[in-house]
Amino acid sequence: MTSILPWKALVLLISLCHFVFESWLTLRQLRILARPPSVPSVLADKLDRDTVTNSQSYKHAKAKLSLATGLWGQLINVAIIYLDALPWLWDAVGGLTPALASNTSRSIVFTLCYMWFYNCAYLPCQVYSTFVVEAAFGFNRQTPGLFVRDFLKIQTLNSLLLAPSLALFLAIVARTGSNFALYVWLGAAGIQALIVTLNPVLFTPLFTSLRPLADDSLLPKRVYVSDDSKRSAHSNAYFYGFPWQMQIVVQDTLLHKASADEITAVNLFIISLSFAAFAGRPDLYRSFGFRADEAPVVAGFLLFYKVLAPVNSVLQLLHNAVCRGYEFTADRFAKDAGQGSELASALIKLQAQNLGAVQNDALTRPALLNSWEGLYFDYNETTIARLAQPTAELGVRMFVLDDGWFGDKYPRVSDNAGLGDWVPNPAQFPSGFDKLINITHLKLGNSSQDLKIGLRFEPEMVNPNSTLYVEHLDWAMHAGDYPRALMRNQLVLNLALPKVQNNIVDAVSKSLKSGAISYVKWDNNRGIHEMPHPLTTAFPDIIWEGYASGGARFDPGILQHFPQVWTSDDTDAVERITIQMGTSLVYPPSATAAHVVAVPNGLTQRATSLSFRAHVAMMAGFFGF
Repeated sequence: MTSILPWKALVLLISLCHFVFESWLTLRQLRILARPPSVPSVLADKLDRDTVTNSQSYKHAKAKLSLATGLWGQLINVAIIYLDALPWLWDAVGGLTPALASNTSRSIVFTLCYMWFYNCAYLPCQVYSTFVVEAAFGFNRQTPGLFVRDFLKIQTLNSLLLAPSLALFLAIVARTGSNFALYVWLGAAGIQALIVTLNPVLFTPLFTSLRPLADDSLLPKRVYVSDDSKRSAHSNAYFYGFPWQMQIVVQDTLLHKASADEITAVNLFIISLSFAAFAGRPDLYRSFGFRADEAPVVAGFLLFYKVLAPVNSVLQLLHNAVCRGYEFTADRFAKDAGQGSELASALIKLQAQNLGAVQNDALTRPALLNSWEGLYFDYNETTIARLAQPTAELGVRMFVLDDGWFGDKYPRVSDNAGLGDWVPNPAQFPSGFDKLINITHLKLGNSSQDLKIGLRFEPEMVNPNSTLYVEHLDWAMHAGDYPRALMRNQLVLNLALPKVQNNIVDAVSKSLKSGAISYVKWDNNRGIHEMPHPLTTAFPDIIWEGYASGGARFDPGILQHFPQVWTSDDTDAVERITIQMGTSLVYPPSATAAHVVAVPNGLTQRATSLSFRAHVAMMAGFFGF
């Protein structure tokens, strides 16, 4: 068969792309961890700054080690593939002894040699992780002797399990031919079930001892304690066994390490089905240095698995996304049972003891509903609650209060007053943010997550009808005694004055501290780069959007403060196509925002279909209504 694809180059390219993607995710997390440590306001009475600092330092060290480990693994992969190490190993194993002449025995020894080499190659990374990183933060309790014994026992156990499993795999392939996919999947599922059965009675005791928890009330519930404290100070608990005979193991550091199978049943089926089309290609084996008469199935599977690595990453992301939908189910159950505070206290304590991450990088941003086109200035606690309820039921994750929520002595009921006074409008919110925060308890449709809330600010502007202007006339831009130029009933603050900058930072901070705010829409111009930094540092979990009426009012430098910008106030879907295309020449789509708006469009009076407006808006990275 003539080769159509450059298999070696393809596998190397896929491996490199997978490494770049994983490294990009880690670098994003490192960027978050490089921020100055700050205790989230909601945990201010539960965590101290030293704990948060240690947590960030620990996660930072782990992330750097992850980058180094990934690079080391990539170098190993490239060397194995580029230097034709697999055919060399296949020939070397075949020449050891006549006893390895059969395909099955030769494949088993070949795979065992590959496995031992691969695991030994990663030993330096494991040693550094255990005896440097974990030890530096007080988690490691392993001695070098225990570490070596564990490693040898794990490799020996894997070898003993691999040999019969691989023999079964090869037998299935040999007997079922090109239709082996379903049979391999069934065989793998059977092996998994067998391992689950044998694990508590045969495998786990090789590493840890299990004893019933010394609590009579929990004995019938099959709760056991493991002695993992001799290995690590980390706390954990896990389930094992079948659902009808589930047992709970609690590490003695919490009052083994068990992880989910790397390949789920669905993943196994995908692998089996795809490999069936991959395996029978002589050109594949020749491109990696095997002789024309050689096509060892096991070597093909190793190569195929390298191609499949990105698929595993995607499946893991999908698995995480599905699990996130049930993330707070146990929390809600505990709260309904009257034990919410106890659960919260225990989880926070465990998070602190294990130096769990306080700040994480969010890859996705929530779809939102902005109040402006639906309510304009005419809203209050009642209308907000009435609009927020269907918003949550539809699964929209963020509700944003646009213009009109602020101004005390000069309420913002029109564009004539209020700019500069960033406190809740008492006419609309007599209880301040207290009742407004209630909408954050609304559950999203088909999810256990809560609705989040955002606010709009325009800190650079001031209305003459405002407390700020009355008290600080000199803060507005002006030229001597010449009349001040009003546009849209507002003046521009002189941002060159440090006291103006400090006032804006303080006012916005107070508003954000007074409510559970998750998003800020900052109506901005150029020249504001001194102000966002202290705010984004103090509130790292808030999504910040620079809101400008077009490219003339934002510059690429703003992305160091705001991860996204409002592309244009021209929201007509037809015109937005060219606007967003032009913006994408400088700004990545993930940094731009677009909304589905009402028709006829307020600017162009053009009416377009809902699907067309939605498709255009979804071209941007931040989507809303």
